[in-house]
This record gives sequence, C-alpha cells and structure tokens, in this order.
Amino acid sequence: MQVTSTSSRLVAKLVVAMALGLLGFCLLFFLSIMGGYFFADLTGSLYIGYGIVVVIYLLFFLLVYWNRKKIGNAVSNSIIQILFNKDE
Repeated sequence: MQVTSTSSRLVAKLVVAMALGLLGFCLLFFLSIMGGYFFADLTGSLYIGYGIVVVIYLLFFLLVYWNRKKIGNAVSNSIIQILFNKDE
C-alpha cells in the first residue's frame, strides 16, 4: 500500500513537471522568435538579431553545463525525498 502511494505521488509530480516543461518550452520558443525580431529591429539585420538570441542560449547552456552536478544532485534529492517522505 505504501509503495503504491509513494509511486503514485512520484508519477503525479513527474506528469506535472512534464506538462510545465512542455508549456515552458512553448513559451520560450515564442519568446525567442519575438526576441529575434526585436533584436533584428534594433540592429537592422535579421541574422544579427537571431544571432544575439543564439548567444543568450549558448550562455544559458554553458551555465547549466558548468552546474550539472549541482542540478543532478538537487533532482536526485527531490526524488529521494518523495520516495522516503513519511509525512504525506
């Protein structure tokens, strides 16, 4: 009974995280298009405008890459907390 309860909480949190991730991806996608056109309007070049957006994504990628162990540990700790939390 406890395994079912724990696994159902974990699956529910994963489904919510996936839904939020999908919505976040859509939001980021359209904001990127908007940002590309915004920077293109400022610079006068579509290539430079979208190039600025690409550089921003590259910086975010490097930030996540450099902190991948911390992020991985945080995710692991969250899953362990869900699996072994007796309060819920």
